[in-house]
This record gives sequence, C-alpha cells and structure tokens, in this order.
Amino acid sequence: MAIDTGVRSQLVEHVDKNLHLIAFEDSKEITPHLALAEQRKIKDGFGRNFIVRFETNEGAAVAAQPDVADEIAGDGSAGGRPERDRFVVSTVSLDSPFVFDRAEILAIEGKNASEQFDVISSEMENSIKRIRNVLAEQVSGNGWGALAQISAISSTTITVPDWAANRFRVGWRLVASNTEDTDVLYGTPAGAQLRVTAIAAPSSGTVAITLSGNPVTTWDNSTDFYVFRAGNRIATDPAAAESAKLCISGLKAHVDPDSTTLWGVTRTGNPDLTGHDVNCASAGDTHECLLEIAERAFIYGRKIDTILVSARSWKLLNLDKDALKTVPVDKNGYTIGFKAFELPTSFGSVHVAPDAFMQPGYAWAGPFQDKEKGPRLYYAGKNLINIDDTDGQEFVRRASTGSRDFAGQMYFSGQYVIPTPGLYFRGRNLPT
Repeated sequence: MAIDTGVRSQLVEHVDKNLHLIAFEDSKEITPHLALAEQRKIKDGFGRNFIVRFETNEGAAVAAQPDVADEIAGDGSAGGRPERDRFVVSTVSLDSPFVFDRAEILAIEGKNASEQFDVISSEMENSIKRIRNVLAEQVSGNGWGALAQISAISSTTITVPDWAANRFRVGWRLVASNTEDTDVLYGTPAGAQLRVTAIAAPSSGTVAITLSGNPVTTWDNSTDFYVFRAGNRIATDPAAAESAKLCISGLKAHVDPDSTTLWGVTRTGNPDLTGHDVNCASAGDTHECLLEIAERAFIYGRKIDTILVSARSWKLLNLDKDALKTVPVDKNGYTIGFKAFELPTSFGSVHVAPDAFMQPGYAWAGPFQDKEKGPRLYYAGKNLINIDDTDGQEFVRRASTGSRDFAGQMYFSGQYVIPTPGLYFRGRNLPT
C-alpha cells in the first residue's frame, strides 16, 4: 500500500498522544458514567484474566462479651471480619475495523504526506469514537449485550421502547433470542442476522426499526424476545454462565441485589457484596424517590456522591436551570464535564446526573467520584484503545471476493469493575 512511511509512524504517534482528546472531546457522546469510570492499565494477570481485590468493609465481630467477639472474629467464613478477597476477572474485546477501498487508496496515493495523514487519521479517529460509544453503552449493562426487549413485531419491523432508540444505527446487524441470558439465538442456523435499514421517529413511547428481512419468519413470532448486535451474544445457549458473556459486565452486573455470583464469588443475599436495593414504588415523585435512595444510604452509613438517572427521570425532575452545575472529571490530563443537579441530603449534597444508557424506572447511587471506591475501566495494551499493529502492519489488504480493499483495526480489551459493590444502591420503580 503506497502510503508515505512517515505518515504511518505519525498516525500511530497521533493516536498514542491524542487518544483521550479524540475519544472524549465530544462531551455530548460521553455519558457521566463512562466519564466517572477511572481508567487503569491491567497489572496483574495475563491479558485474558486479571486480579482485582474487593472489600466488604465491615464485619460482624462485635460483642459485649470478649470471648464471643473473639470467636466471631476468628470465623472468617461467617463474615466475622471484613471480607478481603479477589475477583478473577475475564476481559472482553471490542474491535472496530476501518476500511479503504482501492479507489480511495489511489486517491490517497496522489496526495502529499500531510493530506494522506488528514484522510487516514480522520477514519482512525472515527473508529476510536465508535468504540467509545459502545463503551458508554456497555458500562451500564450486565454483560449480555441486549439492546432492547421487543414490544411489537411485523413482517418488516420490530418495535422497541423509545428510550432504547439510541442503541440502534442504520446498517447494524442484529440477532435475537427468546431470553437475555439463556436460549439459543433464533434462526437457521442459529444466529441469523437482519440488518437495520431504517429507524422511525419515536412515537407514543416506542420506535419502529425496519429490518432487511422478515423478523417473524427469520426469528420468532412473539413480542417479548431480546435483540443484540451481531457478535455480542453467543449463538448457543449460554445458560446464564458468566464465562459466556462477550460484553462488559457493567453497573447492572456489579450492583445487583438479585444476583448469585460475580466473577466466581458467591454473594447471594449479602448486600455488602451485591449492593443495596431500594424499592421506590411508594416513595412519591422522582425527587422523593431520589431522597429515599439517599436516606437509605444514610441509614447504612454509606457516603454517596452521585446518583445516575435516565433521561426520563431527568425530565421528570423538572430541574431549575440555576440548580445545575458542571462536575469536572479528569481523564489523563484532559478535563471533561457533565451537568448535574445538587440534591441536598442528610449527609450533604449529592450530584444527580442523567445518563443516556440508563433504563427509565431505575437509578444508581454510590461513591462514583471516589478514586478508590468508584468504578474502574481496566484495559490491556498500551492505551485504553489501541491500533492493532502487533504484526508490524497498520493496514493490510483484505482477502475478499468481488472487492479490493485495505483495512486497519482499533481495539479495546479490558473490563469494568467496582471493587466495593456494597457501597452502591439500586433504586427501582421510579416514575416513568
């Protein structure tokens, strides 16, 4: 490929030096949740698995009688002392190829080095931003990668809730399953793909997604199945096994009072390991629901600094413009900010911020801004997002039938972790 050799080295250097500027410069695409996840390079492990220490912070070893206190403290299996263990965490990958066809290559070949750099760097930056957008979505998910649950179906379209519209793009390929974390993918063979060809404007709380084929015959005739992006869910029955997850195990996986295990650690019925549940069904309006969550945190002696809510909850709060403030977050020396509302609580003000990938009816509270107790986005490789050039080539000719093109690839390899899930709260049944 006749691209100036100096341009190739400049492209890699450009990505290395400006990654966070490229990935986070468009603040409208950066959710507060992704911004608050501290990025840490994986130090322990071998790329595929790595070790993260977690804590429950408290133990039951308190008694008026010294001999009883000693007995409780010595029984580590019964929670007598704070649990200090480790998660053996599996990484997941996100690949984002970028492609030039022969005509584009010929056009680039006729340009000077500066012009070549501008053309190729633009495509590489878009590849980085595509990964950034998927990270923003997946850090709020549970690892199964479901985009939405279907509410209606026809011979040409599927209908999803309007809050899920930002999870779909024209051209994306979709697969479907009867359930989120069990059952094989629909189709023969399993995993038949349909492409998104059009997305209607939201109407009456729903959005119609037009597909390239008939979802009734290709997938299923029911209206309660789940759809996924192709490549984000295994075709066979995963049987709800964590090891079968292909997506990031985000906030919903870590703060889940209904869960049994996380990274092999049994945590059934232990709020210090699963996080706390707050049923806001009888709390009143959205503002009162958030106060209910904050009050529960106060009762448990937890210090929360942020509550993440859906765009629907943000709208229902009907916040006064003067009540908004910008919360700065530093990303490797590059500062971004998001708008938040200061909610007065029993232990001080808490930032309430809207996140585009939070499901209506839920809110998530915790020490998101705390360096040690906040969420982390671990990654393997030199940077959070890397160019795949381990073979010494940034671009390769793709072996394909009927076309001649050249491809490069950006990738993310890592995982989301909350080391202290017991300090977080899930609010549910908020007004929608």
